[in-house]
Amino acid sequence: MISVTDLHKTYVDGEHEVTVLSGLSINVEAQRSLAVLGPSGSGKSTFLNILAGIVSVDAGSVQFNVRDESFALQLLPEAERTAFRRRHVGYVHQFFNLIPTLTVWENVALPASLNKLSDVRERAEALLDEFGLLDRAGAFPDVLSGGEQQRVAVARAIVTEPAIVLADEPTGNLDRVNTEAVTRLLFATCERYGATLIVATHSSTVAALADEHLYLTGSANDDH
Repeated sequence: MISVTDLHKTYVDGEHEVTVLSGLSINVEAQRSLAVLGPSGSGKSTFLNILAGIVSVDAGSVQFNVRDESFALQLLPEAERTAFRRRHVGYVHQFFNLIPTLTVWENVALPASLNKLSDVRERAEALLDEFGLLDRAGAFPDVLSGGEQQRVAVARAIVTEPAIVLADEPTGNLDRVNTEAVTRLLFATCERYGATLIVATHSSTVAALADEHLYLTGSANDDH
């Protein structure tokens, strides 16, 4: 379960302060999915980066109860936040964020290698086979289509079987056909592995599959 309580985040933009999150509170049960909606600049990416431990909060708390362990994210030092993210969080980015000098197989295997898992090869190859990418295992990202790159990104996010998957506009750079394919793959994979999925999106296709919805406006929130 993820418990967010009275979350506040403000950025300084030149001489001005910009509040993107103000008093945000929400609970997300384990193995559920949440679509985070709202206009550009409303704080969707900031919210995901806070959950990932990449961005710190100004006030409020983020509590994770993950596989019989509890973490108060805002109280963890940076090194422990990094360790938490590596062990428990998978992240899918809008712009894929694949490492261009690594092959498809190496990109997918990287999180498992960093976690020193014993079955890195088996995990990576099983996901590539499942995602229809095994024949592209030795290719580099620059020769892949956008849909293929995002499938690689989803495989990389799930290869360690994380408890939480965060996806920031995962279909923002895809056409309609690839949006539908990647969306189905993302939700089905998280469900199969028992991961809680939180996805920031403008897409009605993505939002329609989520169990719950959170609407951000830049200072307030409404959850359903």
